[in-house]
Amino acid sequence: MTYRLSADLALANLQLAKKYVVEKRAQILAHFPLLDITQFDSLGRLALGLKFAALQAEEGPSDREIDQVLVEARELRRKLLSTVAALATAGLVPKEVHAKIAQGRGPRDAAEDCVALAQVFRQAGSTLDGKHAVTEDEVDRTSLVGSWLLEHLRPAGAKRLKGPKPEAVRTRDQMATLLTTRYAKLQAVAHYFEGDGWEEKVPLLMTRMAPPRQDEADPATPSPNGGGGGGGSQPAPLPPSGPKPPVQVAPPAASAS
Repeated sequence: MTYRLSADLALANLQLAKKYVVEKRAQILAHFPLLDITQFDSLGRLALGLKFAALQAEEGPSDREIDQVLVEARELRRKLLSTVAALATAGLVPKEVHAKIAQGRGPRDAAEDCVALAQVFRQAGSTLDGKHAVTEDEVDRTSLVGSWLLEHLRPAGAKRLKGPKPEAVRTRDQMATLLTTRYAKLQAVAHYFEGDGWEEKVPLLMTRMAPPRQDEADPATPSPNGGGGGGGSQPAPLPPSGPKPPVQVAPPAASAS
């Protein structure tokens, strides 16, 4: 299918869907024993991968946009590196792993460190559960921004690439198709359990929160538009914010043949 999604909006709506899978996990497994529920568990990471693929398929970012992502990468590097240092002191992570990551300097080293730090936590798996304050979302975001920077950082004097690569567009479209196909299965499961109220539990990927009706609003608070409201407002973005600029939003297309 041709890409018609906003990865940022999909990530916001996936938070509700993820909570629903956790709450209904036992019932889903009981009613659908042949269903691979890990497809639902991986939806968040798949959406992050789609965001990265969509960014690759766009025209190269500006120097200002790269600098914005670099600021985020350095903040994430600082938090994860200090955590790895504490884990190394406690004997939970090899000290040489921390020393190797800590010695790098410069923008490209910061990007490489983000990828390496995320890998430390992923390789450790459940052995570090409850022993640090780094969340799974932060690990995923650190890997994402590091990979994005490695893709877009250019040596001094290098020419800027113009236009997306065909293979990047194809990868983006394939990942969008995979995400919407897997999410459709979860929507069907929610409809089975919830009936007509399924969209409250597993909202459409491109659903935006509707503004309050004028007659329900506080009469002492004037409308920002001076009247009864127009289009919907976006959900709050997931912290920490992802690489900029965000993917452009377009209405979902009809299913392709």
